[in-house]
Parts: sequence; C-alpha cells; structure tokens
Amino acid sequence: MFAQTEAVSVLFESAVWLGASIAALLLAGTIVSYLRRRAKASEVISEPLFALDELRRLRGDGRLSKEEFETLKRKVLSGP
Repeated sequence: MFAQTEAVSVLFESAVWLGASIAALLLAGTIVSYLRRRAKASEVISEPLFALDELRRLRGDGRLSKEEFETLKRKVLSGP
C-alpha cells in the first residue's frame, strides 16, 4: 500500500515538473518572439538620403509606381 502511494506521489511530482518545464519553454518562446518583433519594428533607416537614392533607383527601374514612391518617400522623411 505504501509503495503504491509513493509511486503515485513520484508520478504526480514528475507530471508537475514536466508541466512546469513546458510552461517555461512556452513562456521563453513567447518572450523571444516578442523581442524579435520589437527589434525588427524598431529598425530605423539611419541615412534617409541613402534611402531616398534607393527609392529613386527603384522608381527609375520601374519597380515602384509613382504612388508607391511617394508613399515610401513620406515614410522615410517622417522618420520612425
């Protein structure tokens, strides 16, 4: 009887640790994902003139329409 109670106790303790480990991994993954998105969103074009030259080149190559060029130009000039 005592051995059976001890086995159940060990099994329960193992299940608790497994659950806690899974929860910790999910939390860590969520935090990493959040930080990556935040870092990607905060990337700033450090040199607007370079960006404008690139936009002009894309417009000249026909890869951007006039509307796209104007929209992107406003974004570059307005900053973050």
